[in-house]
Amino acid sequence: MQITLTLTKGMLERLDQLRDRSVNTATAKALTFTAKDAQQALKVQIPGIFVLRRPWVVNGIRIRPANGGNLTAVVGSIDKYMECQSAFDWDPLAASKRDPFDRRAL
Repeated sequence: MQITLTLTKGMLERLDQLRDRSVNTATAKALTFTAKDAQQALKVQIPGIFVLRRPWVVNGIRIRPANGGNLTAVVGSIDKYMECQSAFDWDPLAASKRDPFDRRAL
């Protein structure tokens, strides 16, 4: 038994689009899974760094997942003041100029 498959130019272009989309989707999923791992690691480490009386800070660590069109995953806190608490890049002048109601970025 012999099967012959003939593809037109439009079919080949469609296969190329599907391949590109599949690569982007797989990359986005990998980035999102990595961000989730980083989120879990932060949730474990934060109680050893800060004295927490309530779980709000730990529960406020969120991710923005990557997608096929935007291959960037972000891990951050919904509590803007937590950015100022980092011992590595704390700048009180920059923190005072930050708009506390700007919810566009994590």
